[in-house]
Amino acid sequence: MPLAAEVDNGKPPFVLPVLPLFVVIVVNFAMSLVVLPRLDFSFLAKDTWGGTTIGAVAGIWSVILALASGCLTVLPLLTVSRLVGFGAVVGALPAFVTVRDAVLSIQGGPLISLTVAMNKLAGLTGTASGGMAIALNALGDNFMALARQYDINPELMHRITTISAGTLDALPHNGTVLILVSIR
Repeated sequence: MPLAAEVDNGKPPFVLPVLPLFVVIVVNFAMSLVVLPRLDFSFLAKDTWGGTTIGAVAGIWSVILALASGCLTVLPLLTVSRLVGFGAVVGALPAFVTVRDAVLSIQGGPLISLTVAMNKLAGLTGTASGGMAIALNALGDNFMALARQYDINPELMHRITTISAGTLDALPHNGTVLILVSIR
């Protein structure tokens, strides 16, 4: 009979999911209390650098470096973040106005329009969360107005949004697909 330590249940070790949080805390602490106070930042007082002091910016710098370090400890997070950023760029393009207008002109009522919108946007962005973020930022007010007009429960709209976002997001440029392909 194998020992408990020898049994592999397929789950990652506990340290793996808490590692980014631990890295963020340690790096923030180290940058705030050890590293930044020991460096010479007298150049920040010059007008070229905004006439500030390290005391005024150290907290922000520490947090930025800590969060970046935490992200680097789990590389799949970077893949998903890149794709959400890609989705934000798609939403900012002038051509997106055409997509928005086409989605809002779909016949069949708000639930059908919402379903098609989420499918299209998740497919365009390659990410359910990115598609939802774009759709809700660009079209959320319109769909809520339609929900009030047709007396549709907002919770139902939310469920339709969430379920619909998970359909065409499984294209080759999806974060999950890219992560699974990168695993050897």
